[in-house]
Amino acid sequence: MFDILIRNAKIVDGSGSPWFYGDIAIVRDRIVDIAAHLEGDAHCVIEANGKVVSPGFIDMHCHDDMVQLVDEAMIAKTFQGVTTVVTGNCGFSTFPTVSERSALALAHLATVSGDVTEEALDPSFSAYQARISRQGSLTNVAGLVGFGSIRVAVMGFEKRQPTASELMAMRNLVIDSINQGAVGLSLGLLYVPDSYADTAELMALCKAVASKGGLVTCHVRTYETHLIESAQEFLDILAQSGARGQLSHLQAGGRSNWGKVNDVLHMMTEAREKGIDITCDMYPYVAGSTSLSTLFPPWTQEQGGVKRLTELLQDVSAREKIRQETVHGGTGKLWEPKVPLIGWGGIVVASVVNENLKACEGKSLAEIGTVEGRDPFDVLVDLVCLDEGRSTGIMFSFDPKDIEAVYASPLHMVCSDGMWTFQGKPHPRHFGAFARVIRMFVQEKPILTLEDAIRKMTSMPAQRLGLMHTGLLRAGMRADICIFNPTEVKDKATFDEPRQLSQGFSHVIVNGKLVLRDGELTGKRPGKVLTCMLP
Repeated sequence: MFDILIRNAKIVDGSGSPWFYGDIAIVRDRIVDIAAHLEGDAHCVIEANGKVVSPGFIDMHCHDDMVQLVDEAMIAKTFQGVTTVVTGNCGFSTFPTVSERSALALAHLATVSGDVTEEALDPSFSAYQARISRQGSLTNVAGLVGFGSIRVAVMGFEKRQPTASELMAMRNLVIDSINQGAVGLSLGLLYVPDSYADTAELMALCKAVASKGGLVTCHVRTYETHLIESAQEFLDILAQSGARGQLSHLQAGGRSNWGKVNDVLHMMTEAREKGIDITCDMYPYVAGSTSLSTLFPPWTQEQGGVKRLTELLQDVSAREKIRQETVHGGTGKLWEPKVPLIGWGGIVVASVVNENLKACEGKSLAEIGTVEGRDPFDVLVDLVCLDEGRSTGIMFSFDPKDIEAVYASPLHMVCSDGMWTFQGKPHPRHFGAFARVIRMFVQEKPILTLEDAIRKMTSMPAQRLGLMHTGLLRAGMRADICIFNPTEVKDKATFDEPRQLSQGFSHVIVNGKLVLRDGELTGKRPGKVLTCMLP
């Protein structure tokens, strides 16, 4: 007796091979058989009627750490066929934290996640895993340990080289996290305090990751004018440390930098020919999203993070220096101002926590400045100070041709980079990235076959993460599966109305349990933490 039997499926198995018709049988959390026709009874029979059946999608890069247990947030992923999310990206993870620096840890996480409470903090990966296991989740989780979180736990927001004992402490936290099941280390070299680390410090930690076979993901120092130099720094670190690397959300910001992604893709190809194991990911939109506090130079957060930044902005002379560097540039290592590249009109307020600032959501800094008769810089300062650094923005700065070039690369895999918040108008990528890939790049402008698109969403990220029991439809693999009609798949989320669920997915199975059946949620939460150590 099977638990679930899927009949008459158009099977796209995740390998990139051409589709074929067949049946799929599931017992408990595993696929037990796939054949042209399977005999036998089942507790649940799903008639696919020629719909596509594929492995569940893996979101290679997202920021679901603080909302993993919030069904309201994760439903957006379920309705896109996502069955596994990769958290802890860009140096931000909820672990490891130490009680004496919990306030700093909260301030660090708030820059990408808005309002965060101490209940979200975990002392270790094991504690993070236990918390998700107790409550269950709509999706599986693979967790990276964030370098920023490690540095905050050991050094706070101090801008200096670590002592020998501090570097050893950080190295031990990396190794402990991977030993407990984290799939690797994430670097967020744009963000404080990651940006304070020099190459030698990063090298030491990446060597520790390499010794455990983990993956190093990297938000490089800048994706604008110094994109090439930033990518080269990461490649050099990988070459010398021996670590496997993932260049996060490969993009080129600002019209003057459009086309540079092709240079980086060429660099990556040459690096692989030399034996450097490097790949990348990217989401299918021409705008990114991050904390508005990142528009200011990194030195403004030394010795205290956003709290220090807000203090400096209240000082007349410091504020004028910050204004000059924010608008015209400074001397920070590989840091440059985004404002002249994007323009105030291209920076839109996505979400705020302070209720008094709600009217700003969905408006550009230029628009707010015009309405209020104020300099957009002063608008930005008030947003960051009054919201204590928790405001996020959407920044329109990418070339559609660059996005297409990245998606056409065999080194690329799909991600959302989604940052779900309880407030405002977040980037629609959390709600629509995977559906958008099928609609845009398979159906409307076919730069990918359906088989290739699904490979980029399933087996490729699974292999990259070392999750060798998911990402393919094979007997013995995890029963993480989605069923959809490609011609009906549509991302409905827009920048004006981002909280709209995607359509076209009828069934989603996570660990052998239906979480979406005939387009309706079942109420089940079978998601688990996946690690390289567990089948």
